[in-house]
Amino acid sequence: MWSDHKKTENYIKEAYKKNYKLINESYFDVGITSDSIHQADGNFLQLCVINEQPKNILEIGTWVGNSTYCMASASPHVKIHTVDLGKDNFRLKKKYKQCYERIFRNPNTHSTEFLRTTNEKFDFFFNDANLSDEDTNLIFDKSSSSFVFISHDFYRFEGNKYVFCKGHDAAERMIKTALSKKYSFSIYPPNSKWYLPGLIVDKSNNKSINSGCVMIKFKKFDQNLPSNPALLRSLIEVKRFLRFLKYLPKKILNRIS
Repeated sequence: MWSDHKKTENYIKEAYKKNYKLINESYFDVGITSDSIHQADGNFLQLCVINEQPKNILEIGTWVGNSTYCMASASPHVKIHTVDLGKDNFRLKKKYKQCYERIFRNPNTHSTEFLRTTNEKFDFFFNDANLSDEDTNLIFDKSSSSFVFISHDFYRFEGNKYVFCKGHDAAERMIKTALSKKYSFSIYPPNSKWYLPGLIVDKSNNKSINSGCVMIKFKKFDQNLPSNPALLRSLIEVKRFLRFLKYLPKKILNRIS
């Protein structure tokens, strides 16, 4: 399930081929890069927003706004709500004014608190935080019938090897919630080899896309369309995931449940 990197690579290359002219300025330097997203992940966020065309995005984990600007720049019509546990560190830049007029900041706000109280519905989520089971349930409650979920930090480097990080944990929790709520899903995992250089998609300018983000597309099952091929493919993926769970050691099952 987490090793189908070719699927992700094909998605990136096909989307880049159609939209490469639009992501040349995908990463926004707001003066602080420490603890911010990698250049390749900024490219990936913008590419996904261009390709999926969401209308309303929720970002969990703001920091200085690099990732927020990347998504806002990808479409003049997208609106972004961004929440962060810390104080307002968002960097306002006059040259990005056309972006931040569509960005609604919520500092000193836990994702759970925001999701409980908002009346917004979202069709795209970018997560750069640790999510609880309550968070993932609320995300589905506040989402449209089909939506995109992207989580940062799928891997981290520990010792001399790559291990799963908070992005992987968030993805597992989202899948578990999707199964309970009868959503189909399609998973686009990153390759550990892309961390940190990213997947090179354009050798002419060394353009790299996605160093450590996982993307999952969710869709509510339509009981009136049981023969829909896309839904049948999603059901197959669900069954594969269930088989995957069957052979996991109990200590891992306990951790993700």
